Amino acid sequence: MARPGVTYYEVAKAANEIHANNELPTIDRIRQRLGTGSNTTIAGHLKKWKQEHMPLVSSVQHSTIPPELLLTMQSLWETLQEKAEAKLIAEKEAYETILNEKSNTINELTTQQANLSTQHTQLIGQYQEKEQALTSTNNQHQNLQKEHDQLNIRFEEQVRRLEDRQNTITQLNKQVKQVTDNLDHFREAAQAQREKEQLKYGTEIQQLKAQIKSLNQQLTENHDARHQLTREKERSEQQYQDLSKRHEQLTAQLQETKSSNRDLTQSLTSSTLRFNELMERQHQLTQEHSENQTQLQTLDRQLAASLEKAAALQTLCSKEEDRINELLEDKATLKAEVKHLTSTVRKLEDSLKKKAAAKTEPIA
Repeated sequence: MARPGVTYYEVAKAANEIHANNELPTIDRIRQRLGTGSNTTIAGHLKKWKQEHMPLVSSVQHSTIPPELLLTMQSLWETLQEKAEAKLIAEKEAYETILNEKSNTINELTTQQANLSTQHTQLIGQYQEKEQALTSTNNQHQNLQKEHDQLNIRFEEQVRRLEDRQNTITQLNKQVKQVTDNLDHFREAAQAQREKEQLKYGTEIQQLKAQIKSLNQQLTENHDARHQLTREKERSEQQYQDLSKRHEQLTAQLQETKSSNRDLTQSLTSSTLRFNELMERQHQLTQEHSENQTQLQTLDRQLAASLEKAAALQTLCSKEEDRINELLEDKATLKAEVKHLTSTVRKLEDSLKKKAAAKTEPIA
């Protein structure tokens, strides 16, 4: 079926323009000039145009070449030309189809390659982020471990100081008890002396009591400080336990991250293999494209050779036409000469008849 709008007038106009440029009208050239139309429709219109504008047989009807041979030659020439054009068009269309398919395949492979590269970059970024988070967590754990060790050292120092103070208080209590025992021992024997020295011992006792009270107060303060240090130690231990749990969680996350990294590495390896396969396939397609290009060039050369043969054949036909025209002109010249000679012979015959008649009249 012809496309809408392709008519014999359009094909004939295009053929006339091509023929005016001293080129042979072909299906491909007419289709390129029109930009539309099917090969079948153009071939039918072109055949009709050739019959009207290039009647090889009618132009050489007076040739000595048999008309059947001329018809056969013309039919063979047109058949070969149409087959060559149809074959070239079919091969060009097939090549364009293959080229489009391979171009689409290359575009798809390029898109897949870009997607794989993007995924690879994202996976590397995620891995680096997790590595940085793990490093930061390990640093925090080490800092908290150092703080915990320092608190333990401070706690042990406070405990030693409290023990020293406790020993001092114990010794003072022993001294107070010893003084009290001495006072009780000498209370009966030295009542008078005690009365005399009551003020002195009372003052010493008051001083000792004041010292005891001060030491008790210090002991209470040390006890409070010890209690506070104990609470701080408990908080530190609780923080240490929390940090240990956090460390265990981070360790588990690290294991999961390493497992995920192994999966990502495997995926990356698989993607790299796929990418290499796609590159190899692209190389094969490029080679096939080069081979197809070479085949197309070969077909173009064959077509050019066919066109040259056709042109040579057309030139030979033109020469034969010129020779036939020369023979026709010679024939016409010979006819004119024969006619002239015939007329001359008739005139001579008439003259001879008149002369003969003139000779016979006097004798009578």
